[in-house]
Amino acid sequence: MKKILTLAAIVLAISGCSGQQADTNPAPVNIKSLGGQTEITEIRPADAMPVYPSRGKAIERSFADQPPLIPHKDDYQITIAKNG
Repeated sequence: MKKILTLAAIVLAISGCSGQQADTNPAPVNIKSLGGQTEITEIRPADAMPVYPSRGKAIERSFADQPPLIPHKDDYQITIAKNG
């Protein structure tokens, strides 16, 4: 008898929640940041490609005591065994 009552309670609880539906017209998303009010649909152009100095010249440092910046290729493979 306990099993039948428990099963009936579970079925009743599930059937009570099954009628809920998601809102088909959600409210618009407003984003406010330090840049001001913007729309999500705005598309801005890509940043300009950085220009690196030729071989033998250093990249200018952005602040005092910054370590030197060394341009290098990024085509090396990183694996679990080889992670240099």
